[in-house]
Amino acid sequence: MQQTSRKGLAIPGAIFETIGEPRGLDPDHGYPAIRVVGAGTVGARLLNALHRTGVEGDVSFIRMSIGDRSTASAGGTSPALDGVDLVVLLVSSRETSALQAAASLAEAARDAGALVIAMVVHPTSSGVDARSATSAIARCVDALILLPVQPHASAVSSLLHAYVSATVDGLSEGFAAATPEGADFLDVRSVFAGRREAYIGMAQAAGTGRAERATAEAIADLAPVALGDAMGALVLIAGSRLLRLNEIAAIADQVFAGLPVGASRALGVHYDERLDSALRVTVIAAQ
Repeated sequence: MQQTSRKGLAIPGAIFETIGEPRGLDPDHGYPAIRVVGAGTVGARLLNALHRTGVEGDVSFIRMSIGDRSTASAGGTSPALDGVDLVVLLVSSRETSALQAAASLAEAARDAGALVIAMVVHPTSSGVDARSATSAIARCVDALILLPVQPHASAVSSLLHAYVSATVDGLSEGFAAATPEGADFLDVRSVFAGRREAYIGMAQAAGTGRAERATAEAIADLAPVALGDAMGALVLIAGSRLLRLNEIAAIADQVFAGLPVGASRALGVHYDERLDSALRVTVIAAQ
């Protein structure tokens, strides 16, 4: 375990450590630069689990431990963020100091030109409204995803995959990294609470029958799990302004009809002009 770069924003009470060794990538690898940061106890646990699942590309996993924020000498500086395309924060709404430190890091990342996604664990039984509990960090990020308590690592990994794909889609064609419109908030607690392994399927299609074809391919991409064995499913639909309500309804019906009775379900619709005439369907199914 090595210390991260000491260049960055000073965050009182925070200590940064990089997990594992940097991957040896070719200088012209073409991957977006991603930094995944686990803040506090819960964030560190999610970070460790996510690191074990393996994430392809230029990805660094950074643990941000939180001590006494009132003591400046106990603090550290954030890792260097210049040239980073995307920062993903993992944190719990119940750890106030970690949440505040994560918000500070999010501000620094956005100032450096990176997009920021926060995955926040928030118990449904906390008695505190999720929007209120996460309002401070929500103002500092491009997308906020609410996670259930103790989400399975595969669910977090699948969500990361889906959002990274949507955010950096088109980089190789010269487009800038961007969060699709409508992707700024997603609550998946009911879908992934208490679930085991999660699988992701993604597909794009254009032309006549694109909704049906993309959905069928995304469902097939879920293998080895079948929709009929899933107890929760999240469907994310993305398209340009050419996307129509009847396509959204058809996709949702096609996926949800394959779920068993009583399975949890959630739907997210994003607008992304970079897709032009194509439509993208992402299905995350959890057993």
